[in-house]
Amino acid sequence: MYKSGQIVKTIAYQVLDVPVMYHFGVIWVDEVTDEVFVLHNSGEGFTLKESFDEFILDREFVELQESKLEYLTNEELLKRFEKCEGKFDALDYNCEHFVDCMLGHKKKSEQLRIYVLAAIALFIIFK
Repeated sequence: MYKSGQIVKTIAYQVLDVPVMYHFGVIWVDEVTDEVFVLHNSGEGFTLKESFDEFILDREFVELQESKLEYLTNEELLKRFEKCEGKFDALDYNCEHFVDCMLGHKKKSEQLRIYVLAAIALFIIFK
């Protein structure tokens, strides 16, 4: 079902049943116990590894995405996790930035880009 290295996408916030913020993490499956964990950068201010059940508790599951991280061993995933540990910052190091770090990509945040563009548009309209 779940495979280490998959990207999990959840709804973090909704307004009137419309998703306005997503949260992402990386699946890590314990090879001994088969327990599923999620590696992610938490809005509480730090990166963590927590059980899938805890991760999904206040979120709504959207999808699992395949990634090149699936080809890494669990040990390699945890090494990347340690390398990508950092303090959460909505603008500079959010969950999308964390996943990009895990993937070895330049950090970017589509959600942040959309919100910045919307703010600029509102500023221009109501100036």
